[in-house]
Amino acid sequence: MNRMSPALLLITIIGWSISPAQSKGARYAILDLATPGSEAEALQQARAINNAGEVLGNFGGGIIAVLPTGERIKKPEGVTFIPTALNDAGVIIGRGTFDLSIPVSGDSDFHLMIYQNGVVTDAGFIRKNMFAAAINAQGEIVGSTDDGPDSAPADAFVYQGGMYRLILSKAGAYAINAHGKVAGEAYSDGSDDSRAFLAEEGRRPVLFKVVGATQSRVTHLNDSGEIAGELTGKMTNHEQWAFVQKGGGYELISPPKSLDALREASIDGLNNLGQAVGTFYDGRKSEPFLHEKGRTVLLQDLVEAKTRWKLRWTSGINDHGWILGNGVNPDGRMHGFLLIPNPAVSVEGPSDRTVHTSSVTLHGTTAGDLVAVMCRGGGLHRAKLVHGVEKWRVTVPLIPGRNTFTLLALDVQHRKRAEIRVFVRRS
Repeated sequence: MNRMSPALLLITIIGWSISPAQSKGARYAILDLATPGSEAEALQQARAINNAGEVLGNFGGGIIAVLPTGERIKKPEGVTFIPTALNDAGVIIGRGTFDLSIPVSGDSDFHLMIYQNGVVTDAGFIRKNMFAAAINAQGEIVGSTDDGPDSAPADAFVYQGGMYRLILSKAGAYAINAHGKVAGEAYSDGSDDSRAFLAEEGRRPVLFKVVGATQSRVTHLNDSGEIAGELTGKMTNHEQWAFVQKGGGYELISPPKSLDALREASIDGLNNLGQAVGTFYDGRKSEPFLHEKGRTVLLQDLVEAKTRWKLRWTSGINDHGWILGNGVNPDGRMHGFLLIPNPAVSVEGPSDRTVHTSSVTLHGTTAGDLVAVMCRGGGLHRAKLVHGVEKWRVTVPLIPGRNTFTLLALDVQHRKRAEIRVFVRRS
């Protein structure tokens, strides 16, 4: 294996441009993945996001990843490296070569490449051309390989610790979860038909056919075993539709009638909360969507209209509900975006109640990274949130009669706020 230590370009981000969503229906704040005043370093094509908030993509200036600390990782020199995915430990995988004379094209003789802790490792190859698709927290990598554009279909593989293991011939592996379960697509002999498959080490891969579909593939798989992918066939009018599978049933995701011109759908991400993101498209136009709890919503409807963003497609979603994608920003430039759920304050029990005590304890939750929950009228609670949703409580004194409290949640890092009023009467 060849190794090299590329130079890293580390830049402290002064502050990304964020457009907070404050209307009742606006669920997300949108973050422009470009340092203000530095168009040359804007995210041009988003690829992946992990649970640490690290973003992988094609940035300007040769930058391939941005870390939550503000540091940016520049594409290594002396190697052709095309990044495709990363895991929660920040390990980046892709395809490439140390032979700079080889042109960058779909049939190039590229190897599996691993970028970790400032070092690029050539993991070799098992056939001519290697395609890395996904990597889990344990460092297991899945992908496919073939002998060029005119060769037989690819073979699906798993790579870990310097060893390759073939899963299926004439197949492509696209996803792997924390338990090592692999998902992908297996091709039929002598036709363009394909069937989705699931595979686990030590067991025969399971191929399954969706009734009415001639082509099906699983592109995403979470740690609970829920899957998402695409299918094509008579049931979809021979257009590509997306699907998610939970508990033995399938939920088809097709473009709504309001988007009649957009006839196809793709799945671009699935998290451990069961949320899936994808894109409706027709080759010229596109509309990204969020699918959760059996309901599909256009992402454009979940951000404040006055942000003047036009969302175009998604590239992934992490376990905190952060959605990565591309769109046209208010300046008319195609940039990567990050949708971050707005902080929400909830209070248990009715908001207008009568109590007989000298104080009351209010319970709720707030989502964010750095949040202060304040109750005007008495009491103060601060919580430093690393990720996700944090439960909190505030105990406040009461005076006889009607008490009015304002609960204010502040996400300092992302400059967002949510506020509600609570009324309590002391008898």
